[in-house]
Amino acid sequence: TSLEYHLSSLSINEKRNDYIGVYDNLINIADIQSSQNDFDEALKTHKKAQKLATAKRDSMRMSLSFNYLGNTFRRKNRPEALGYFQKSLSMSKFSTLTQNINNLINIGSIYTDRGEFEYAMKSFNEALILAQQARIKRLFGEIYSKIGILYLKQRKYYQAKENVIKALEFAEQTHFTDLQRDCK
Repeated sequence: TSLEYHLSSLSINEKRNDYIGVYDNLINIADIQSSQNDFDEALKTHKKAQKLATAKRDSMRMSLSFNYLGNTFRRKNRPEALGYFQKSLSMSKFSTLTQNINNLINIGSIYTDRGEFEYAMKSFNEALILAQQARIKRLFGEIYSKIGILYLKQRKYYQAKENVIKALEFAEQTHFTDLQRDCK
């Protein structure tokens, strides 16, 4: 299985002292654990990767680890998710632009779930500005979709519909079939 492959690879990379290989194996193992809904083990594995990145003072991988931890906590519906996304975002100079946008989308989604709509909209607007600067159309659709959900939760149906229509347009332009399905 894929998990066995990554565990074998992890053992080899540990023997070689291949830090990046070990880090990547840990991330892949945690992703498999998470996909199997074994979130507690995924969190343990992600924390090992985060500690390794911290020990190596690898700011980029530390930021990635905070993002992965945030995603795993979010899938568990745990409040710690927000703090991890914020940590990842605060290290933005060490992250990719796409990661920063995804952090902002995740932060906005958490605020939407909490009913903190002003903070959610602020995060989505920041994400939209970055996506526009980078011309990442696929992310436009995702952001507009999240803004549509935000308006729907506020019972602002006209604005919700407008944003979902925009999301669908971008999803169709970029052939983002999952988003197309979600918008319909």
